Amino acid sequence: MGECTNSSGSGQTVCVIGGGVSGIVTLRTLLAEGFDVTLLEARSRVGGVWSTGYVGQGAQSPSWFYEFSEFPVGDRYPLFMKKEDLCDYIDDYVSHFKLGPHIRCNVVVKDLENLEGKAWRVITEDGHQRVFDKVVICTGLFRKKHIPNFPGMDQTKVKVFHSSDCSDRSAFTGKDVVFVGYGKSTLDLMNELKDEVKSTTFLFREKLWPVPLALCRISIAQVVFCRAFRWVIPPYYTEATPWSILRRTLSALWWWLWEHILDWQHGLSAAGMRPELPCMLNMFRNQFVVPEGTYSRIASGDIKARQATITSFTKSGILLNTGEEISCDVVVFGTGFEAAMEILPSECKEKLICDRGEGPWLYRHIVHPDFMHLAFVGWASTNIAISTSTLQALWLAAFWRGGIHPTKKDMTDDIMKYRLWAATHVPPMPRRPCAVRFYVLPYHDQLIEDLGESKYLHGGILEDFQCYYPPTYRPLTVCVIGGGVSGIVTLRTLLAEGFDVTLFEARSRVGGVWSTGYVGQGAQSPSWFYEFSEFPVGDRYPLFMKKEDLCSYIDDYVSHFKLGPHIHCNVLVKDLENLDGKAWRVTTQDGQQRVFDKVVICTGLFRKKHIPDFPGMDQTKVKVFHSSDCSDRSAFTGKDVVFVGYGKSTLDLMNELKDEVKSTTFVYREKRWPLPGNLWKISIIHVSFCRAFEWLLPSYYTEDRPRSSLYKFFTAVWWWLWEHILDWQHGLSAAGMRPGSPFVEDIFHNQFVVPEGTYERIATGDMSKTRFVKGGVSLLEGPITSPDLDAA
Repeated sequence: MGECTNSSGSGQTVCVIGGGVSGIVTLRTLLAEGFDVTLLEARSRVGGVWSTGYVGQGAQSPSWFYEFSEFPVGDRYPLFMKKEDLCDYIDDYVSHFKLGPHIRCNVVVKDLENLEGKAWRVITEDGHQRVFDKVVICTGLFRKKHIPNFPGMDQTKVKVFHSSDCSDRSAFTGKDVVFVGYGKSTLDLMNELKDEVKSTTFLFREKLWPVPLALCRISIAQVVFCRAFRWVIPPYYTEATPWSILRRTLSALWWWLWEHILDWQHGLSAAGMRPELPCMLNMFRNQFVVPEGTYSRIASGDIKARQATITSFTKSGILLNTGEEISCDVVVFGTGFEAAMEILPSECKEKLICDRGEGPWLYRHIVHPDFMHLAFVGWASTNIAISTSTLQALWLAAFWRGGIHPTKKDMTDDIMKYRLWAATHVPPMPRRPCAVRFYVLPYHDQLIEDLGESKYLHGGILEDFQCYYPPTYRPLTVCVIGGGVSGIVTLRTLLAEGFDVTLFEARSRVGGVWSTGYVGQGAQSPSWFYEFSEFPVGDRYPLFMKKEDLCSYIDDYVSHFKLGPHIHCNVLVKDLENLDGKAWRVTTQDGQQRVFDKVVICTGLFRKKHIPDFPGMDQTKVKVFHSSDCSDRSAFTGKDVVFVGYGKSTLDLMNELKDEVKSTTFVYREKRWPLPGNLWKISIIHVSFCRAFEWLLPSYYTEDRPRSSLYKFFTAVWWWLWEHILDWQHGLSAAGMRPGSPFVEDIFHNQFVVPEGTYERIATGDMSKTRFVKGGVSLLEGPITSPDLDAA
């Protein structure tokens, strides 16, 4: 397929196949990056292997190792979650991030068709077809149940189960059961059904080392998920330095101690279950925590352990390669799953899978250089699957947006380098390309550094001795205060960059000053100058938008980018407390407190209304308004109104209410230059927002060279012309409103476009005017309004 250089995900359709944890976190991540995503799940609900598992199935690691980084488990669930807990947790995640509308359950994908490297046709079992720009396969390593085929299986009376189908205890009550396979599901079921079965036989091909929960009271997680652990395993394929004698010696000592502690902890030798294979060579095979008491039951004979393979089924049992025949009622195969690739077109299978059946071989375990719009998330086998899938999804989003752009040759060379390394260090098996296992941190470091971040996420080199688990990869939390356009665009941008953002808005809705403004309020520039860059206004709104249009446009933006779940309205921030420079405690008016890593204040210049205090204000009968509160026309009908301040809101209101008021008086401190609509039929926007315009201004503070005499002369001529054109356009002199100061000195004051006819009304006396006097302004009969920035 072609190169992936899209700058954003907007408009690109993605099909995620598989609704396990990998599929769910991929859906959430790609949606946040602006892709249009649909997830197809074959089962009746999301959850993957947890949605339809065996009795007693659960995670073998603590809950804080099996959580979504941006959605902590907290104390809502037990430390070791069973499948029911995990399904509830996944449902909570889907609900919290409002992923439901993008998920289609009971949809089995039958085939994928590559459309000339530009798109994919997804064909489902019910015959429906849909074309997507990109596809992510998240069915992982646990899709197709693997049950070996033996002679006599079709004639035996023995019932055969795959371990994932053992959900009904009654099927095993009082039965002689043979459990086949040395893995987590087999060991769990032998322990879970020990009180139901009549007898238990454990059949395995080779003895394997279990994973300890602790070594000398040190959690195994603190050991394995520490970056320093790399010193006791062979170098990862990306390491330039060879495996030194010192590291080899340290490794040999470490694994010798590990094996002896495991033997002592579990009584492996006493049970005849100590493996001959060195523990280090076992790290790419099944890794499991053995239920307590398993090996003591083997030692006592309660579990009959047999190291053998089945050669055939008899009418009432099985025959082993040792010649022993075992009579049984049920055989449970804990022989795992196959990574089903049958939906892929033949040209993909030929490229992805080698002659030995190993595959897929992928760049970063995610994409293949020949099919860059087809991705695999969740296929890398690690012990912190959700964190791995989250990082893979973030990497994939950046890759498809063009933020990560390796060449096809770079990708091919890297895959070959990894294959050569795996041929030496990973035992031959179909899952060899995906067996990351104890190299999870070097792999995560690759993805993080590709994303342009330091692998030391929260500190320096001392992190090599810290445990990395899902909370380590949790995005920084940010509180955005203020829901105007600045706050909304900050929320959208920070979410897209991977931050966990919450926006607090004091009003009942977002929109800032536009959400509660005066009658007739609107933008004074065209709509295409008042739009979000990534969300064009188009022709949905008028050229000059009123506040209602602007609020609708902001709502559309929030809806389009699904920002709603991150916005909390009617929340007034009362106080910020700096926590030793490491975080901020945000206290709201209702007494609630929450700690954030970072805070962004987006309340801008228009948060607190300014009404000056004058003598007699507490005794007058005159009604006083701030301009932003002038939303009811009836309050001004037939009234003598004084408008105070030379700014946009005052000028807008005088124009908007001219037919309602009895008389209008305009009070201001000093005369101001308005902005022209155009100069010689050239829009002022095309003049002011052109970089060449800077030559007409005093030099910016970053400029080292002083302005030349020629420049100063040219500038003086320009502003002289500008002032005379403005005077002529608006009739400033005729109205007695031409300022005495040069325009260039006025550029940092309020800049406003004056409603048409304003100065003409002043000239004719339809609108009286006066300046402030030293003691203020006398309050006369009739309402007085005071604007934001120009009041005394």
